[in-house]
Amino acid sequence: MGEFVGTRDGKLDSKNRILIPADFRPEGRDAAEQLAFRLSFQRPCIEAQSRIAFDALLASIARMPMLSEERDEMESAIIAETALIRPDNESRVVLPPEMLREAGFAPGTELALVGKGDRFEIWSRAGWQAQRASVLNRARERGLTLPAQALPPTPSAVS
Repeated sequence: MGEFVGTRDGKLDSKNRILIPADFRPEGRDAAEQLAFRLSFQRPCIEAQSRIAFDALLASIARMPMLSEERDEMESAIIAETALIRPDNESRVVLPPEMLREAGFAPGTELALVGKGDRFEIWSRAGWQAQRASVLNRARERGLTLPAQALPPTPSAVS
């Protein structure tokens, strides 16, 4: 699966297109592959992921008990709200107007495309700046840490 790392600036142009940065383009950097876009139900942004990652998400939902309330909620919040879109020849995507409207994006909106490992999020730049400040503050206040992991051995020096 692809890795989406870092934050890139973007803009919603007058035709409601967003340029996908080169390092955020589909798996294997194959322009013919679709990306999956949906409104986040957790944050005020649009989430995007590769088709391969989206298919893995579909498989996870399919393993949930059939007709369960949790499965129905996941299907409604994720599957029904996803748009599968191929970037055009210039690596731009046109998202559904209702998705853009619900995210609060209008032509000319300055954007932040935020890498999250297996996916990226599309925020208004101002919204991302506020979110980033809030997340960094909470992480500092909580003293968040990760467990140390051993690094793979380095190759021996060539003599």
